[in-house]
Amino acid sequence: MPSSHPDPRADPSRDDLDTLTRDAGLVAASPSPVTPLGPSTTDDVLDLDEARRTLIFGGFLIGLIVVVAGSMQLLGGDPFARSLHVAGLAMVAATALWFVRVARDPASYRPWHSVVFGHACVVAITTGFYYWGPFSAALLIIPFGAFIFSGNRNLGGALSVTVHGVLAHAAISAMFLTGVLDDRSLVSASHLPRSSQVVLVALIDGIFLAAFVVARKLRASSRSAIEQLDRALRVLGQREAQLAEARRDLRDAVLGGGRGRFSNHVVGGFRLGTLRGRGGMGEVYEARRDDGSTPDERYAVKLLHPHLLADPAAYERFAREARSAAALDSSNVVRVVEVSPDHAALPYLAMELLEGNDLATILRERPTLPVAEVVTLIRQIGSGLEAAHTAGIVHRDLKPQNVFAARTGPADDDVTWKILDFGVSKLVSGDGSLTIGHAIGTPSYMSPEQARGDVIDHRSDLYSLGVIAYRALTGRPVVAAAEVMTMLHDVCHRMPPQPSAVGDLAPALDDVLLVALAKDPGARFASARELADTLAAAAAGQTPVAVQVRATALLRSWSWARPQARE
Repeated sequence: MPSSHPDPRADPSRDDLDTLTRDAGLVAASPSPVTPLGPSTTDDVLDLDEARRTLIFGGFLIGLIVVVAGSMQLLGGDPFARSLHVAGLAMVAATALWFVRVARDPASYRPWHSVVFGHACVVAITTGFYYWGPFSAALLIIPFGAFIFSGNRNLGGALSVTVHGVLAHAAISAMFLTGVLDDRSLVSASHLPRSSQVVLVALIDGIFLAAFVVARKLRASSRSAIEQLDRALRVLGQREAQLAEARRDLRDAVLGGGRGRFSNHVVGGFRLGTLRGRGGMGEVYEARRDDGSTPDERYAVKLLHPHLLADPAAYERFAREARSAAALDSSNVVRVVEVSPDHAALPYLAMELLEGNDLATILRERPTLPVAEVVTLIRQIGSGLEAAHTAGIVHRDLKPQNVFAARTGPADDDVTWKILDFGVSKLVSGDGSLTIGHAIGTPSYMSPEQARGDVIDHRSDLYSLGVIAYRALTGRPVVAAAEVMTMLHDVCHRMPPQPSAVGDLAPALDDVLLVALAKDPGARFASARELADTLAAAAAGQTPVAVQVRATALLRSWSWARPQARE
């Protein structure tokens, strides 16, 4: 179905975008403050839980050490064993204080911190084996601590702490059993047969190992639950953002089909048939040549609304679209067949009739597109843009409704992407730029400089192309607000959520989209071809180093928004 070329300014909410721009304070794009994102991956969430869990244990252990150290003065026991245990407790207390200080800041916490803390605890409890005895109630702290440390992300570190504790307990017990060490402990088991002591040691060490296994299984279960929740939130976030986009689409929807007021009329040698679309500027009809020269050839004829004929601005805009589209010779721009002569009573624009769907319709049926398909889309639409830019034309309203997948064969992938609707395009000036003076276009897809009414050039279209890529890859628009003024503000001052945080995408694509969506035109890709080539390279895991450096520099001033289920 051919595009009906709806007029984005036909909606009353867009009548005075320049006024809205001033009211919203969109004078210059100041960098948004870089704030650290919350946990964005499953491992991040588990690391945060690990830090908090071990932090609680560290605080508990410090209090326990104070109680135990005080009680030891009352319990007595072997002086050497007691002094050795006090030294071990002092060491673990110092380590615990260090760990508490580090773990209070999640950003500075690293999994190896808890491993160091765990080994310090094992050293302290080993001295406790000597003082309290390898079969005393003091051992109850071991499975408790083992459970805490065994759930850590670092499997090797967690296992090393558990093995360290088991070996230490087994070694002290063996030295007591063999007489290598005199049993000076408070709770001695020397009265038990040696075979009974061996069984007890095996049971106790088995409990230590069981605590490790249970902790690892619980971590795996938690990981699975978090991943399921994350997937559900991503889907919900996509649906909410798509719903906001659908509301805007509904507001801008063009109703078509059936007979129109000019059906069966002849306009400029074309007999008009079914009404295929209606917008603020005009109507699009399916048509054939009236002279019968090409009976099987069908066309799409766009007519200016009769009530706009007396409006010089509307007439000029319609004529501008005709001139712009007719001047382009590209397989990725809708082909213009005929343009009405100047001052025609009923201006018209005859184009090739396209069979297929626009991108907006496709994205309603499939929330996201595969990366390879998006690369093809960006490459072909980019080729059409380069043809326009070479001709000195800036489109200024590139959006899914103006991007069409024209069917060229029977297979599903036999399509050619084409650009539609040059109604708000404008020729650039001698210096390669144009000054709008007020915002024209569709707010959710316009560039920051376009939203502010600043000087724009071809890089404004490249930003819109980046927005389309983001939408097709993540399933959500860059700007999800419903109010025009809020959308304009967000375009200038707010980044969307990180692509890999809201979609199943490789992190390498984050860098490409960050450059494509740069608020400063000078920081973006220089051409549509560069954007398409870099996107393809990132999809293959070969992001150019130069792009990575540019993205890193951009992140110092502009941070991705925090992903949320509802926006």
